[in-house]
Amino acid sequence: MRPGGLAVVLGAITGVALAFASRSRAPTVPADPPAPSSATTSPHSPPSPSPSPSPSPNRNSRRFRDAHHDRVLLLPTAETHPKGTFYASSLEIVLLQVGYAVSDTTQLTFTGAPPLGADLVVPLDLSLKSVVLREPTVSVALMGSATGAVGSGDVNGFVGRAGGAVTLCQPAWLCKLSLTFATNVTLIGPGTLALGGVGLVYHFDSLFAFLAEADTAVPLGPQSGEANGVGVGAGIRFSGRDAGLDLGVFRFGKAGEPLPPLLPFIAATWRTH
Repeated sequence: MRPGGLAVVLGAITGVALAFASRSRAPTVPADPPAPSSATTSPHSPPSPSPSPSPSPNRNSRRFRDAHHDRVLLLPTAETHPKGTFYASSLEIVLLQVGYAVSDTTQLTFTGAPPLGADLVVPLDLSLKSVVLREPTVSVALMGSATGAVGSGDVNGFVGRAGGAVTLCQPAWLCKLSLTFATNVTLIGPGTLALGGVGLVYHFDSLFAFLAEADTAVPLGPQSGEANGVGVGAGIRFSGRDAGLDLGVFRFGKAGEPLPPLLPFIAATWRTH
């Protein structure tokens, strides 16, 4: 897929999401009629009870009740943690993440791992996700990252990544079922690579969910022709307001090559907000 084709696909997905949002926007609730004036109210009539305020849809949304709502398995969703949330995650035990939601629509995540190999190479990633559209049944987010490694040898450097995600969910705000489309492009000139995928989350109840996703790596430059492949994963999620645990399996491979073995996947998150 060429960059122009990728832009067309992203534009089409975002257009569908915007149309979906405009159709599914919650209807405006008419204001309560004004209370009768004291001049027309009988002095013997009991006072009218004050209407109880309705809860905010945002406060009832899945991102307040699911510590893993900002991703499927590996695929990021178009959602963030609530404002003021500090979170810490472990993926595959050795990959560690810490982050902070600086606002209700933007979060910053730092990812790293212990030193690897004889050169003590340390993989690092700094990512920013910002929600540009949040409606009851659809969210759209943009993402930017700096990914690389530092070590005692010649392995030092970072590359930029940019992308976006669209998440559709039903019913409104509660997201019992959600579907996410996401893509991320590494910005390394002739070695440019597009990483994309689609993911599904189905919640059986408030704590238990089924997860499935398919990921692709598509070379966009002549020097990244061999860096291609497909990954498919599925798992289960146990997640609440302050903590979450995902357990699953992945299989990665290339067309025309022997089928690789299944790889276990585990991810856990703790957060405070």
